[in-house]
Amino acid sequence: MANLILCEPSLSDAGALYGTGSNPAATPWTNLQLMQPKEVWETDGVTTAKTQLSIDLGASASYDTFALLFTNASAAATWTISNSTAPSSGFTDLVTSATFRAAGQTGYTRTHALYKHASTQTRQFVKLAISDTGNAEGVFRAGRLYVCKAYSPTVNASYGLALGFDDLALGQVVTSAGERITRRNDPIPILSFTLAANGSAAWAEVQDNLFELMRKRSASRDVMAVVDPADASYLGRLIHYGTLQQRLAIALPAYQFFQSSFELTGLV
Repeated sequence: MANLILCEPSLSDAGALYGTGSNPAATPWTNLQLMQPKEVWETDGVTTAKTQLSIDLGASASYDTFALLFTNASAAATWTISNSTAPSSGFTDLVTSATFRAAGQTGYTRTHALYKHASTQTRQFVKLAISDTGNAEGVFRAGRLYVCKAYSPTVNASYGLALGFDDLALGQVVTSAGERITRRNDPIPILSFTLAANGSAAWAEVQDNLFELMRKRSASRDVMAVVDPADASYLGRLIHYGTLQQRLAIALPAYQFFQSSFELTGLV
């Protein structure tokens, strides 16, 4: 089991998307930089020439995590992730022909893909080459892109982490028959957790990570939390995308001990 990670997309959101893949005017690459996942990048085919995506980060920057969220990828889809200091010099593969869909999403209509590299990367250019020629829809679709440096707390989330759904199904009582009819909506994923840090390095960890994350994103911008990025059975279900509300301010309940509680409400 690995520690929970938190990511925010300001790095890839500021980048310039380009590449050899298709970029239809109605569903362009830039939709991947929008918060709402139903604003999608949708290709006009599924050949490898249509399903590749590159990003220029503008300068060298630190990152180790790559995610494409809310996709229609088939179970057979794979991806190769590579980076470069300059495209003219070629790209270096970080992972090659890896299974695209994260585990635990059989039967899901919108699936997530996540790859966390073992070491921090600093090259300016990133390329995602997706192979999904067996996609039954004849197009490839994705709703959100993250290229980011994940924060993995030194101490994992405290016991009491809770995950589930806020089901917003609406009910209506038909008085003539006394029936209650519900209108089905997508249930909203909910994740609540508490993070703590202790010891001589705790203040720096809190300031450089939690404080900065909330300053950049507040409760109005999206973040991604992954409960256990090493889970080989349920990873796809443990990727939570939404807005992060700080329930308790960063507190100092004891010497060199800091903690704060959060709730992530999903965007669907």
